[in-house]
Order: sequence, then C-alpha cells, then structure tokens
Amino acid sequence: MKIYSNLRIAPFLKCLFSALFLSTSLTGELPPAPKHPQPSRITAEAWRTARLDIRNASLEAKINYLIDRAEIEDIITTYAYSVDTRNWSLHGEIFKESFQQRRGEDYSDTDNQQRLKGLDKFFQRFTSTQHLGFPLMIQIEGDTAYAVASLNARHYDETGDPMDNTLLFGQYELWLERTSEGWKINKLAQVNRTRINTSEADFPEDNTSKLLSR
Repeated sequence: MKIYSNLRIAPFLKCLFSALFLSTSLTGELPPAPKHPQPSRITAEAWRTARLDIRNASLEAKINYLIDRAEIEDIITTYAYSVDTRNWSLHGEIFKESFQQRRGEDYSDTDNQQRLKGLDKFFQRFTSTQHLGFPLMIQIEGDTAYAVASLNARHYDETGDPMDNTLLFGQYELWLERTSEGWKINKLAQVNRTRINTSEADFPEDNTSKLLSR
C-alpha cells in the first residue's frame, strides 16, 4: 500500500479522516519539479485515484502510515529547531552519515559530521535565527519517502545592525530512507530560494506622521 498525504492535522484527527489520505508511487515516473511556485512530485491523476486506495487499506496499513508520517513531520520541525538552538548533535540525528545535498544545479555527496562543523562555523556570525518549517506534502512508499517543506528563515547579524539581517524563503525538498534507527534524510535541496538582505530591501514611504496628524 502506497500512501500520500498533503494534509496537516493532529494525529488523532488523522485517524478520523483517514479516508482523505492519498497514495502514489515513488518508483514510477514523476513530473519534474517546476520552478514556480513550488515543487510537485505528484500528478493530478495520482492525487485523485489515491484516495480510493486508502479507503481499501487495512487498519494496520493506516496506523503504520500515521506513525511514519508523524516521524517525518518531527524530522522537518526538528531541522528548524535544532538549527535555531545550535544543537548540532540533534541536527545530525535526522541525517544519514553520508547523504546528498544540492549545490547549485547538481547534487554532491556530503559527510554529515563535516557538514555539522561547517554549519557551526557559519552560524557564529548570527546572534540568533528563526527557522520556520512545516510539511507541504509527504509521500511514503515502503522504506522510502519524499517531502516538500516550507523554508522561512530570519538571520540576525552579529553586528546588531538590523540593516545587516537576512531573510530566506522558499522550499526544502527532502528524500528520506527508513533505517534501523528510524527515518533519516538521505538527500536534501533548497529550491525556489529567495534571499533578501535588509539593506537591499525597498521599503515603502513612511506615512506615519501624516496619519497621526489627521
């Protein structure tokens, strides 16, 4: 049974509305991810027919799906939480020791421990960060999974000058693998990423004094 869902509701409500969960194949040919507005790895036809599959799924299959999905959601939120708290040992737990990461248009093999050292050094330039991440779409098939998550991050520069702050937004694409220790990320990409430095932003005219004088 291949199960897909793009709904985010509490686990106990998921059980009540399990008939709404969808399924699709990760092994079949999927449409390429468009540049805008966000990646998509499921066709409309697959989305439509998937709801019928879950209606006929066994209770065990539905429960296993909910457990898998909950763990993948935890990975997505832990990604953001662990970066903001600089908990690199926790951050490393959600990745395989060796995985692929997108750099430019290509993917390269990345060592998890070396990546963590690089992240620690990079984030030292910021007094604090705020990463917001939640799943937009999750597909699960057997021991593999694919997810699209939001990317919204604020970086507060160590200079303390708000004009040096940076805003990032876009999406994460994550490919995951079931291991003996649970789900782990084995491929990661940032897509449709937009970066805005406060100093480069075009602010509208400040009409506060005009409004107060009325």
